[in-house]
This record gives sequence, structure tokens and C-alpha cells, in this order.
Amino acid sequence: MISTLARWLAALTVAAIFGIQLAGCAHAPTATPGMQVVLRAQPEGEIRFTFNRPLLATGATEASDRSYVVARLNRLLDRIGLRAASFQVVGRDQVLIRVNLPDAAKKAPQVALDDQRRRIMAALRTDHLPDDQPNQRRPFAFVQAPGTSVLHEANQETLAQTAIIIEKRAKALAISDLSVESEAPDRIVIDLRGMASATEARAAIERMALLRRSGTLEFRQLSNRYQIDPTTFSSRQLGFLDQKRHPVPADRVIANSPLILTGQQLKPNCQVGQRRDTNEPVVEFTWTPAGAKIFEDFTRNSIGQHVLIVLGSKVITAPKIMSVIGAEGVIEGYFTAKQAADLAAILNSGSLPLPLEELSVRRIGPK
Repeated sequence: MISTLARWLAALTVAAIFGIQLAGCAHAPTATPGMQVVLRAQPEGEIRFTFNRPLLATGATEASDRSYVVARLNRLLDRIGLRAASFQVVGRDQVLIRVNLPDAAKKAPQVALDDQRRRIMAALRTDHLPDDQPNQRRPFAFVQAPGTSVLHEANQETLAQTAIIIEKRAKALAISDLSVESEAPDRIVIDLRGMASATEARAAIERMALLRRSGTLEFRQLSNRYQIDPTTFSSRQLGFLDQKRHPVPADRVIANSPLILTGQQLKPNCQVGQRRDTNEPVVEFTWTPAGAKIFEDFTRNSIGQHVLIVLGSKVITAPKIMSVIGAEGVIEGYFTAKQAADLAAILNSGSLPLPLEELSVRRIGPK
């Protein structure tokens, strides 16, 4: 018996030295091969300016005033070579500008953000653009110095929040065998087991709407500088015309159309419904109390105008406001049932705290 035990221990020692698996002691790999996607959370800044005089009038001209302010601000920033992610008129006397910081600013993002704030302040104070709308003479000249800037960048909390949102989206979209880990200072590592190619992995990332602001829903007031091309009303891809009826790229229309609300003001109870007349899938939503108040006030002063519903950088629909809209609404966009379900799942998962960009996609073996 001792001899048998000695032989078994000797065999075990040899197996350990040479990496041989003994029958009955082998362990199967804990996961199948797949693809790994590494994303980076990008810093983002918010700049806020307050004005000594209201930018918006009350009543019937409020919507046109908001459109004018955003379009003029866009032109000012273009003139000084800055590009903002979005603008929003807050109340009647403030402007909130959200900016994406370039990679060159990574070492000192707060310094870069403060530099942008100073450049914008100088442009607002001078504001030498021609007055192209009656009764709207240099609305930015009354800006209060110095403005404020807030930097949002990756930290342990935002990375953990991002990982949770990704897992929620994957579960809701039935993307199985996925794991998410955060790595300081700004990385999100996603393992997609069972996927065999970079194309398949990128398709999953796109479906979860993770890159940049692809999963961000925005409600924007269509600028009075543009109109919807009537020949595209029944199309899945809306077109736009300027005042001379020349075609205009959708991204320009979005940039010049004032932001009213985002998906952050939605309750996490979006669901798929159907249009009564066509039975086409729609996404039903409910605003938070704060969002409902903002949207009700906006629609009350915007009867007959169009509101753009934008997902990422794409206009998915642009309904005309026919009456005051309160806490509930629907999103129509010629969806398939699957597309509507995916959009509802993404909205219910919450907004990503920071925009993400792809760093790498590579094949990984079993764990």
C-alpha cells in the first residue's frame, strides 16, 4: 500500500513539473474563447454663462428666441474654431455648453476646459456677428464674467457606474456570456465569450449603443432656419431644407436645433407599444416630474412646430406639436419590433456618465 501511495505521489510530482493533467483531476476551461473590447471613458466639460438680461421672451416668441440664441452661439463658436457637443438655454438667462475635450488635453483637462471658457467668454462679449433677426441685437453682450466650468472625467465611481449600465443593457438585450471590468484610470474591458470575430464584437457594442453618445436620446426644437423636406415625410431617413430650399446635412440641423431635454429625464419604464392606425411598433415613455414640467412648458409655446427626436447623431423622427404634451409620450421611427425593444431597453438602463471610445478589439482564449 505504501508502495502504491509512493508511486501515486511521484506521478503527481511529475505531472506538476511537466504540466500533465491526470485522469480524474483535469479541470475544464472556465470560459470559451471569444473577443475582448477595450473602451476608454473620455473627459467632458460643462461651461455655464449667466446673462444680465433674459435671452428669451415669454409667450409666443419664446421658441423662436431659443432657436435664434442657439444658432447664433453655434456661429460664434465656429468662428473661433470650437465645436461643442450641445447647447442648452437654461431658464431664461443662462446658457449651458457641453464640450468634448481633445486627446491633447488629456494631461491637463481642467486647464484646457478653462481655456475654452475664456475663449467663449471673449467671443460672447465682442459678438460682431451681423444682426440677422429683428429685435435681437447682440444678445450675448450682457454676459456676466467669468462663467463657470465643471470637468467630468473618469474615476472609480463613474467607471463602476458605466460597468453596471453595460451589464444592464447586455442583460436586457439578451447578449449572454459577457463580463465587464473597469481598469484605472479610464478603461472599460468587455469580454464577449463565444464571439469569433471583431465584426461580431463591434456589432454587439453598437447594439448596446456604447460608443460616443450613440445611446443618448435628445429632444430638440427644430430650428426655424430649416424645414423638413416634404418628399421624405414617409421615408425612414428624413431630409432637411434651408430657407432657400437647399438640402442641409442632418448633423448641421441637429447642431443648430436647441436641446430641450435628454433621456436622463425619462423614467426607467419605457416599453414597446403599437400605433393604433398602422400597428407599427412605437416606444412609450414617461417623463420624470421635472422633465414633464419642462416639456409641457415647451410644447405649450411651440404648437405647430416640429420637435426632433435624436438618438446619437441620427434623427429618428420629427413630429409636429399639435397640442400641449405632459408626462407621457411615444417615439415613432419606422421601427421593427426588435429595434423598438432594443431602444426601450437602452433608455431604461440609464445614460452613460461619460462618452466612450474604442481602443482595441482582440481575440482571447479560454480563462
